[in-house]
Amino acid sequence: MSEPHSTPETGRDELGRWRPGHTGNPGGRRRNRAIQLFDEIIDDDKFRAIVRAAADLATRGNVPAIVAILRLTIPPAPAATQSINVPELQNATDALKAASVLAQAACRGDLDLESVRVITAAITGFLEIHKVANLDVRLRTLEERINR
Repeated sequence: MSEPHSTPETGRDELGRWRPGHTGNPGGRRRNRAIQLFDEIIDDDKFRAIVRAAADLATRGNVPAIVAILRLTIPPAPAATQSINVPELQNATDALKAASVLAQAACRGDLDLESVRVITAAITGFLEIHKVANLDVRLRTLEERINR
């Protein structure tokens, strides 16, 4: 007996995956409420005027306007395909070594900034968890000594 999800009528193949041209969300992706409001308030003419005003500010040296214009016109750098060997994180010393490897790779240009941010966040998260776990062990040890 065939499962209902694997029939052609549902748009799925025999493994339950969507067939090309079919979707589980025929209404499409819901748009962010902020984008919906923006579209209601800012029409093409207003948007062009805003971009012109930002360009005018940028040509007068307004740094935030320059950054905004550059973000609109220059595509982000492609993600680095270079891999780095970060040591396995078991303790704070390993985290320091990993941060050093990461910093060196970033300085060589082997990693894009987003990859550096993500890996740094992972190392920082590990350190926070390690710190809490270490404090928990120390606290339990102290409590055991006090209760003896």
